[in-house]
Amino acid sequence: MQKNYQVAGMFCAGCERAVEAAALKIPGVVKAQADHKAQTLKIEFSLEPPDDEEVKHAIENAGFSLSL
Repeated sequence: MQKNYQVAGMFCAGCERAVEAAALKIPGVVKAQADHKAQTLKIEFSLEPPDDEEVKHAIENAGFSLSL
């Protein structure tokens, strides 16, 4: 299963890696793919989807802005 988010503040591949690393620390997230050109984050999770606020908190702690 997967969810998509809008993430602001990514400007390069390094930003993508930082967003992906932050997302992968969230319990249950098994894959994360960020795209700085589209300003998106796609996460895949195992059973239960992560709480949107938990995703927002993780991405904001990495220095980016996530829209819910």
